[in-house]
Amino acid sequence: MTKRIIILSSCLFFLLALGAAQESGSGRIQHIARELGAVALMPDAPSGGKCGTHLVASLNEHVRSADLATQESVRRTLSRPILQTSRVSPSGRFRIHYDTTGFNEPALLQGNTRMPNSYSIYVDSVAAIFDYVWRVQVEQLGYNAPPSDKGKGGGLEYDIYVVNLGGGTFGVTYWSEDDAISTGTNQRFSTYMEIDNDYVFYRTSGLDGLRVTAAHEFHHAIQIGSYGLWTNVPQGDLYFYEMSSTWMEDILYPQVNDYVFDVPKFFRQYFGTSNRSLPFFTYDPWQYPGYERAVFLHYLAQRHGRDLVRGIWEAMAEVPFKESVHRVLTRAGSRFEAEFAQFSYWNFYTADRALPDRYYPEGHLYPRMIQNMRATHNDFSTAITSAAYPVSSQVYEFVTREDTLTAILVNVDLAEARINSNILHSFDLRIVNSASQGAIQKLANGASGALSVADLERWRVMYLSANSRTDIKTEAIPYPNPLRPEAHPFLRLPVNEASAVPVDVGFYSSSLDRVFAGSFPVSDSFGQPEIIIPTGHITGKLPSGVYIVAVRVDQKEYRWKVAIIQ
Repeated sequence: MTKRIIILSSCLFFLLALGAAQESGSGRIQHIARELGAVALMPDAPSGGKCGTHLVASLNEHVRSADLATQESVRRTLSRPILQTSRVSPSGRFRIHYDTTGFNEPALLQGNTRMPNSYSIYVDSVAAIFDYVWRVQVEQLGYNAPPSDKGKGGGLEYDIYVVNLGGGTFGVTYWSEDDAISTGTNQRFSTYMEIDNDYVFYRTSGLDGLRVTAAHEFHHAIQIGSYGLWTNVPQGDLYFYEMSSTWMEDILYPQVNDYVFDVPKFFRQYFGTSNRSLPFFTYDPWQYPGYERAVFLHYLAQRHGRDLVRGIWEAMAEVPFKESVHRVLTRAGSRFEAEFAQFSYWNFYTADRALPDRYYPEGHLYPRMIQNMRATHNDFSTAITSAAYPVSSQVYEFVTREDTLTAILVNVDLAEARINSNILHSFDLRIVNSASQGAIQKLANGASGALSVADLERWRVMYLSANSRTDIKTEAIPYPNPLRPEAHPFLRLPVNEASAVPVDVGFYSSSLDRVFAGSFPVSDSFGQPEIIIPTGHITGKLPSGVYIVAVRVDQKEYRWKVAIIQ
């Protein structure tokens, strides 16, 4: 996307914000979107979309270094609306502000028609729903409750303003620098929120729209008030805030499934230039704010339990998201690299290929992952040469006479992604009918898959059949084979058993003399355990030749022949 910076004078910015201060609901979020677009992001800023919270976060971020007049104008933009009355929820935890007449008057729906004089019942529903959301997220799931605003809304309760948002915006959680309750690079804020007054003509309408909004926005209040925003991270990891709130909707209201509307953006549109998949950690407030990637948390929760997501948030009070997810998965006995590769594999099993007992329980509701590129295999060697971003997954299809082979190629370089690098890494991915240079995996149809890259440890590749819809590797074989230590940084030995401790590997000559031995860790690739041997351990120690490689993992012994070309 082409971006440009437009610098507004403080005077013009002040006038825009002053106009927004007189409004609530749709008018205000439109002002915020326009101001944000003019300040820093893009020339034609649309509305906030499903949730305007990430726009509020971006606006606060961009005015931090602005002059005092601009900062004051933003405070006006983010100030609370004044409504006609309020009431407290039965739990005493929420104060609901609303109008009994006029533009913002709440109403229940009968079909797509507002029911007259139903504002009181609607407000009762708001109170009951938010009390339930608090019970589940705080008391059952164990998240920290959002902090008090010390009476800014007329009491110590959390303030909810029922206004006519419209435009498809379900809700917005607001705060400004005046609401800060901590300082430093991780800042926490007290917040308040706006929700729609009827959800008429929304993609999920009426009380179901209200339900998922309550789950979503209250989770934002928890995130921002209890775990904080990182000011030294580009865009503050906002994609994860939206990803997590969207996931939370389905935890509290699994029957509603509003999140499914956003999933196609990840499965079918998550591309940059040259039809190349975007980095997983991308934040684009207008196209990819994070809702579309909620499936990642569904994956993690299915594999490790819901508490793992809370663990990520608890760690985010200390470190940003990329470090947090790395820490939490390591404590869980896994690694981000292995989980991201396995997540990419799960994404094959959606739509008509869904296997709900093994992968996503609602995978039948997700579309197929669209391929980045398709090539026709010529029965000898067919190559796709391209490049990928750190922590991204590409899907390539090789069409043969009998089948279509899907190659899922995943870059798992979290270390580079953590320094916010978007450097492209080149690769050559081939289907070949004979051994060739590169990482070789024998396939069930007699062909082999070959991946040539500069840094094999940063990559994972899996081949699947369109006919059988299964992994089509025929056996666990070492790769690359032959091994050229000068060209290949690692030798990978696939095994069937995981091991928490390094295992012993021996190289034997044709006369069965042991000529090299070492101890190496067992890693995970698409759920396939692998022993990874840095070839620096071999260089200069083993002359060219064919060696027997012997490994014992748990009670299982493996032996292979590996050719080394020095």
